[in-house]
Amino acid sequence: KAAALAASSIDNPEQFAASANSPFAKWELAKLLVQKGDYKQATPLLEAVVGSSDDAMRSHHGEAHYFLGLAKFQAGQYQEAAEQLDGALKDDKAAYGADAAYIRFKAREALVAKSPTTDVSAQYEQTIREYLAKYPEHKAAFEAQFRLGELLQAQHKFVDAVQAYAKVHGDPAFALRARFAMLQCDFELLQAADARTGAAQRTALLQDIGPGLLTFNKL
Repeated sequence: KAAALAASSIDNPEQFAASANSPFAKWELAKLLVQKGDYKQATPLLEAVVGSSDDAMRSHHGEAHYFLGLAKFQAGQYQEAAEQLDGALKDDKAAYGADAAYIRFKAREALVAKSPTTDVSAQYEQTIREYLAKYPEHKAAFEAQFRLGELLQAQHKFVDAVQAYAKVHGDPAFALRARFAMLQCDFELLQAADARTGAAQRTALLQDIGPGLLTFNKL
């Protein structure tokens, strides 16, 4: 029945959810619901798929984890979303990998905004670094690159922060914010440079800061 529904593009697949008993039927209906953006109806079906021990369903577990991660994210259940996306990313060759890594980053961003504990912050930074290392060309990588710069700047790792900010490209608003943050880091480094042993460093920083200030004076 489920395969037939998929082929016929049923407008209201949710009406069949209660009668989908086999893992395969649940999976096919879940995909239809996800395509419609009905993550609430898809969630219990996806939970059944990822929890299934049916050998025939093993090849679908990664994608089911991905869809369930999206559903949990849409519901504001960010910890659960991150955990499901961890499962999805175990398949490092999946077509959805880059998008799954991005949504996992956003889920952990929401978690650290709500509870910025040491452990949550460390997990957030690790998630960003894994996303950027694996998918540096993803369409939204600039956002994670900027957030990495923010984390490093907050840790007073100003040299590393400048390097991170320098890689923010592709979005004019984020790129502008990154340039301003680089100036802030340069000022911090300038203040910390030793007057005797840091002469070369001070000169280099001033050479960076000057043109940077001129850029913002023109805005």
